[in-house]
Amino acid sequence: MTKTHSTIRRRFGLLLSRSFVLVVLKVQEKVQQSGIRETAGQTWRDVVERGRNVAHIGRARVNESIEAAKRKYNQSIEDGAER
Repeated sequence: MTKTHSTIRRRFGLLLSRSFVLVVLKVQEKVQQSGIRETAGQTWRDVVERGRNVAHIGRARVNESIEAAKRKYNQSIEDGAER
């Protein structure tokens, strides 16, 4: 490869690198301007919060069922002792 050819390849490579950086910066700028990042973050937080709410409701129902079963069991013991 000649020196001129090598220089052209190097300059072309630098040009491509700079162009790539400019495109990346432009995309980042557009993302920031559009609010996509904030919207996605808020959506994720909403999903996590809904998941916590569902888990809380599930735990509450399980605990209520356990308490109801205990009451029913204790009542059956009391009813058996009265006979």
